[in-house]
Formats: sequence, structure tokens, C-alpha cells
Amino acid sequence: MSYRRTCLKGAVVVGLIAALTPGLWAQSPQERQPVTPPGGTDAPHPLTEAQQTATARRAMRRNKVSRRIRRDAPPPAPSQADLIWFTNQAEFEAFNAALGHVFKGVEDYEESVLDPNSVHTFDDPLEWSVPSAPDGFPFPDGMTGLPNLIVQSNAGGDDPSDEDPSGTSGLVAVSAGFLGHVSDVVLAGFNPHSLDLIFTDEKSGVGFNTTTSGGPFVHVRVYSTANVFLGIRASLADAAGTNFIGVWSPIRIGRINIFDPSVGHEGADNIQAWQEGAPCPADFDDSGDVGVKDLLFLLGAWGPCPKKGDCPADFDISGDVGVKDLLFLLGVWGACP
Repeated sequence: MSYRRTCLKGAVVVGLIAALTPGLWAQSPQERQPVTPPGGTDAPHPLTEAQQTATARRAMRRNKVSRRIRRDAPPPAPSQADLIWFTNQAEFEAFNAALGHVFKGVEDYEESVLDPNSVHTFDDPLEWSVPSAPDGFPFPDGMTGLPNLIVQSNAGGDDPSDEDPSGTSGLVAVSAGFLGHVSDVVLAGFNPHSLDLIFTDEKSGVGFNTTTSGGPFVHVRVYSTANVFLGIRASLADAAGTNFIGVWSPIRIGRINIFDPSVGHEGADNIQAWQEGAPCPADFDDSGDVGVKDLLFLLGAWGPCPKKGDCPADFDISGDVGVKDLLFLLGVWGACP
């Protein structure tokens, strides 16, 4: 009985559909007729006012969701292939100069007052123009070579997803002559921690000499200013810092992490940075104006440059920072254009 009722209901439904759409239920394929809307084949099917309102509301909801997804989604990270790596320092510098990018300075840790063949632990972080903690030793004036650089340890070790400074005794300063080091350098203080180079402004290119108490290589990881992982490269490293590595990124660099998988104390020496051409070359600290800090930076670099072209305060490219450079800085004093 139930089977008969089901069949009857099915027949009724099929009959209704056939009555409403006779062209689609012809006896043979040759007899099937397309449903033609009023006004011809090119005319749209007429919609009732209620159908038009419902269609418009669905479109608005789709657009709203689409906009929300686009707004909330983080920008896509570049692939590893988007980074350009260098092991030759001259080629790295020539590449950035050819792009018209501005050399922002180099940090070589020679501000350290540590005695030769010595080692000393101190607290995170080491910053530009800020005395090292806790007592200002061995960097009484902080770093003075590269503005907007922060050096600190990272307790996350290899592949740290974020900044994680160790804090007390997180860094160790080593002077020339100690265990094969040929110049002053700052290393991560604990094992298996790593070392972060953090840039508080936007850098397009960063290069340095890798150094470690272990070796023979370190992992160099690059992160954007939004802390998005950009890429990784293994670099040869030793205590003498004889190996150079440089990286250029189309997305601005905010942090570089260095880790020695052999659990040595890792570091970077002669850290240089480049950024896209700035309209205010005398604004060394990228504060938006030329002021006292920029003047102090120029006076701190007074005299012959370590290498011609490696002096951001040498505006006339004469090979030394002198009176002409000072007059240039005073001539652009104040807010940047």
C-alpha cells in the first residue's frame, strides 16, 4: 500500500513538472523545444520584485564577505626565490648601489671598551646610542655605527617565530685575541640560544660577517617587519669572521636570526644595512627630521672613513667626514621634506 502511494505521488510530481515545462518533456530529442524567454533568446528572464530584492541582498553579502577576507588576510609572504643572497661583499654593495638604495651605516662593535683578549657578559638588549645594561660596560655609549639596530639573544634557539630575549647576561662581548677572534664582537650568551638583529626601520638589504665559537656554519633566517618568515640560508662561519653573507629582499627586512646548530655562541660583525633612497640623507635615525641625534652621529664619525663609500655622514664622498659634511647637515636642519 505504501509503495502504491509513493508511486502515485511521484507520478503527480512528474505530471506537474511536465505541465509547467512542456518543451523539456517532449517525446523525442528532436521534439524537445528550448524555453525561450519573452522578448527573444537574448532577453533575460523577468524577475519579480521580491526575486530582484533577494538577488541584490545575496550579492551584497558576497561582496561584504569578500571585502572582509581581503582586509583580514595577511599579505602573502614571498617565496625563498624572491630573496637574493650574496657571499661576496663587493657584489652585495654594488647591487644595492645600482638600485639607488642608501647605505645607512655599519656596526663593527669597536665602541667597546673591553680590554684585548677578554670576554664579558651583559644584559639584553644592546641598542644604538643606549649604554649597555646593567652598568654601561662594555658599551658606555651603546652602538654608534648603525642607527636603529637592536642586538639581542633569542631563547627560541633555531627557527624562533618571534623575539624572545634571554634578558640577564643574554649577550657576551668578546675582544680581539680571545679564542681566535680578530676584532670586537657581540655573541649570544647562552646555548642553544640564537642571536637576533632587529631593525626598527625598514631595510631592503643587510650584510655582515658571520662569527661563532663553534661552526663550521650557521643558519641565517630573514623575517619581515611584520615578523613574516621570508627565507633561510646556511653560511660558513668561524671565530675570525672571515665569511660574509648578504641578503636583499623585495619586502622590507625587520629581523635577522643567526643560529649555530653545533651549539656554539653565534654572532655577526661589520653589520651593514641599506634601504630605498630617502629624501632626507642627513636623517640618520629616520625620525622624520634632522636634529641633535643626527648631529651627534656625524660628529662621532668625524675624520677619515674606514673605507670610501662606507660613511653615511660623508655626504660629499670625499673619503672623510669634515666641515663640508657638517655644513650640509646644518643646511637641512629641521623637518624632512
